[in-house]
Amino acid sequence: MNIPPKREGGVNVEMFCGLSQNRKEEPMKRNILLVFLVAICATIVLPSNFVFAEVKKEVSRMEEKIVLIKSSEDYMNKGDLVSAETEIKKALEIDKNDFFALRVLARIYAAWFEKTSDKKYLELAQNEVEKSLKFAPEDPWCNVTAAVVYSYQNDKIKAAKAIESALKAEPTNKYMQDLKKKIQQLP
Repeated sequence: MNIPPKREGGVNVEMFCGLSQNRKEEPMKRNILLVFLVAICATIVLPSNFVFAEVKKEVSRMEEKIVLIKSSEDYMNKGDLVSAETEIKKALEIDKNDFFALRVLARIYAAWFEKTSDKKYLELAQNEVEKSLKFAPEDPWCNVTAAVVYSYQNDKIKAAKAIESALKAEPTNKYMQDLKKKIQQLP
């Protein structure tokens, strides 16, 4: 005779699934059922937890990238171009297509050019600023960086076009207006 076991709350799995009271008769059935129930719970619970974990990881990486970019700019403002370049390259390892990080790297290479007059830095700066413009052609500061790099190359036409694009977004920006005047004075 099957007598329902005492319940202290919750679902009585054995009664719910029609298992007998005699645990010796159906241990395999019980184990399969428990594995099945655990699998169902895992299917319901794990994907959302997994998705949350992945989102949390991605947010953490984005936060890390922002910190690295800020750190790079701080180093650059202090004149430590080696550390600035190291930090920005770490940020680009997280997201190689981040236009802001690419623009900062272009500024670092332009600063290296100013410091050393080595044309290889000018070429590197041009490559990075052009990458940043691919991702954000309307960004005024990508265009300002491009204007600076092109002016170092004495490419008055490209520099003028870049600064005009920047001024469309920020027509009253004094720095941009002054840069435009300097570009107009190029040979």
